[in-house]
Amino acid sequence: MLKKLFATELRPGMQDVADLFVVQQKSFGSKKKNGAPYVNLVLVDARGSVRGFYELGEGELFAIESGDLVYCSGNVGEFNSEATIYIHRIEKVDPSSLDEDTLAQLYPSVENIEALKEELRRAVSRIKDEELRLFVEYVLLERLWQQFVKKPAAKSIHHARIGGLMEHSLHVAMIVERTADLYPEIDKDLALAGALLHDIGKVEEQSRPGGDYTVGGKLLGHIAYGALLLDRFAEDVGLNPFLRQSLLHIVLSHHGEREWGSPVRPQTLEALLVYLADRTDAYLDHAQGIYRDARSKGLKWSRFSEPLDASLFVSDEDSD
Repeated sequence: MLKKLFATELRPGMQDVADLFVVQQKSFGSKKKNGAPYVNLVLVDARGSVRGFYELGEGELFAIESGDLVYCSGNVGEFNSEATIYIHRIEKVDPSSLDEDTLAQLYPSVENIEALKEELRRAVSRIKDEELRLFVEYVLLERLWQQFVKKPAAKSIHHARIGGLMEHSLHVAMIVERTADLYPEIDKDLALAGALLHDIGKVEEQSRPGGDYTVGGKLLGHIAYGALLLDRFAEDVGLNPFLRQSLLHIVLSHHGEREWGSPVRPQTLEALLVYLADRTDAYLDHAQGIYRDARSKGLKWSRFSEPLDASLFVSDEDSD
């Protein structure tokens, strides 16, 4: 196997590319002239992404899924002004067969993870209500710490990186804190606690960045898991029934709509604020990611985003 390249280093004209990538997205299509089926892929490593194109043989099945680690060999060409690997061979690789250094080059991680841990502790300490603060400390700093600071926040759309769950929860908490200052009827302590706890179910739902959901994650989902965990921890410490109910409502309603996975819609000021902050951070992290990816490749438009239902224009003050 060749020395590990990064997706951002691939350029049209390169020959004999043979490397490891994580499959972020896949879709099927067929050639217009002869109807030959093919697979479009988005392949990623720790520093970026590259398109992949694989033509299927007659009757060939493609059993590789999003989140799989794969070994690809082929040539780098260009499609729609974007570097694309025209894949001759692709096969699934067992992550357990690789050493930690190689895995670190494949799976993205948040920057300054130790600094984020300290910021998380500071955010918890800013909860003035003692009972709420002690409860959040118990949940995050005692019971879930090792998982919470390492897990991704999503499979691929936003904060899909080691430490992404912690980063996303902190961002939501920061948005909530600053917004609550503008609306005095909001219970800032309750909203902050809810923001920090809203995605705790992802410690059970998520596996590795880009990886498939856990079996429990598929069967229950992170909202149900989060409510179960929260209720169990509230029982452990004898949390005030009003606070228990209020936090459960925030967890259960933070996706906002039933079709997005929430069994109830936000019906308190604090739940509404957490829902809006969660959606804002998720969308902006996703948008920033595809914007940066396009800019690093010198493109004027990002790839099409299904969540945004649009491509993003890439501004460059140095360009014509």
